[in-house]
Amino acid sequence: MIDLEIKKLWEEIEQLRDKLHDVASKKGIKSPQAIRASHMLDIKMNEYYRLKK
Repeated sequence: MIDLEIKKLWEEIEQLRDKLHDVASKKGIKSPQAIRASHMLDIKMNEYYRLKK
C-alpha cells in the first residue's frame, strides 16, 4: 500500500514540477503564481520524503 502511495505522490511531484517550470517561464520565477507552485511542490516533496523513511 505504501509503495502505491509513494508512486502516486511521485507522479504528483512530476506534474507540479512541470507546472512550476511552465509558470516560471511565462510569468517569472518571482511571480505570485510561481511562488504558489513552488510552495505546493515543497509540500509534496516533504510528504514524499516522510513516506520514504
